[in-house]
Amino acid sequence: MENKEDKPVKPAGGVLKQMLVVFMIGVAIFLAEGTGGFRPFLNLEAFLLVFGGTFLLTWTAYPLKEIFRPSGPGALLHAAGCAAAMGALTTILGMILMLASIDDIMCVPRRLALAFSGLFFGLLLSEVILAPIAARVAARGGQAAGEAGAQSGAGKRVFLGLLALGIALFSMMFVLYSLTGFSATGATLNIAGEGIKAGKYIKERHYDW
Repeated sequence: MENKEDKPVKPAGGVLKQMLVVFMIGVAIFLAEGTGGFRPFLNLEAFLLVFGGTFLLTWTAYPLKEIFRPSGPGALLHAAGCAAAMGALTTILGMILMLASIDDIMCVPRRLALAFSGLFFGLLLSEVILAPIAARVAARGGQAAGEAGAQSGAGKRVFLGLLALGIALFSMMFVLYSLTGFSATGATLNIAGEGIKAGKYIKERHYDW
């Protein structure tokens, strides 16, 4: 008689609950900002880097059969870690591109929102989709070690997310401080220049008198 624990587990049973979480996130965005709130998430580059990069990195470590019909939580936990890492990498990449090309302070919020969308996609794929499926596979197989690995992996994924968030916030503060400082310096120089011009004009008029 075949052992039930050796059978591959189809991870599609809990998809409805996970989709409900995604739906709740969408509702929260709509209630807060309306349809315009979804605009920062329409970032095809971040979507491809996070989802495509996660799939390719997982495929590098595990065969396709183990990814789509996992016999244990290993492949899914690896994919969850890759998703968090790709989200952090995408956010840092977006910040680098923003810092290299930003020349107007008015563009900072939009570019920053686009950079943060990569971190959002990474954490969404990791913690909302892949990690619950990995926990379910481990529970079906009665693998306590898998649950312990899931907990330790979750800590690493949260650390990556917080690291990317900290770097992005620090970069944002630096950019805003630099741009506002340059603007204030430029305004001061303009005022000083106008004062010098006015002084020369008054002096010339005085000699004319």
